[in-house]
Amino acid sequence: MKTTIKQTTEVEVDIQLPYYFKNNCHAYVVCTEQTAICVCYGLKDHEMISNYSIMIDLVLEQSKREDTIEITKDEFKKIYGQVALILNGII
Repeated sequence: MKTTIKQTTEVEVDIQLPYYFKNNCHAYVVCTEQTAICVCYGLKDHEMISNYSIMIDLVLEQSKREDTIEITKDEFKKIYGQVALILNGII
């Protein structure tokens, strides 16, 4: 008999704060151990800037996704700025 068993391994890693990363439609900055900001972008009429402080574990889970890449502060600021302009009706 053959069967498939899914195994997972937990690994503790150190990240330098602030930690910036993005996937295909979200950019995040983890500011402190309790504070994170999420910017939704790239989907027309679904742009949003959110404080994820009460859901920091969810943000950290997102950082482990396959499509997630680390970005710079300037890259995050550019995405944040573009979304802020859209939300304020400027563009």
